[in-house]
Amino acid sequence: MENYREDRRKSARVDMESERVMISIQSEVDVITKPAAALCIDLSRMGALLQCTQSMPLGTLIAVTFNPDMDNQNIVKGQVCRCKQLADSSFQVALQLI
Repeated sequence: MENYREDRRKSARVDMESERVMISIQSEVDVITKPAAALCIDLSRMGALLQCTQSMPLGTLIAVTFNPDMDNQNIVKGQVCRCKQLADSSFQVALQLI
């Protein structure tokens, strides 16, 4: 998690314009949760910032699917390094990509 804080300031971010993505909590072997919709706020070389409706404990492994159910679908995995509740009862979740 420490490296994320250092890279957070160094890596350029791409504004994802709140692109809709699908997220699911992962284990070492398989998917644990049913996929849920989230918004990708921004993406960098080392991480992603998501907005979702559920809180995520630090250290949770998350699979993020971009362009779900399309030919150009892409999945990245990350570990939750920050989770902050927003005023509208949603959560801002920062991932360190792995």
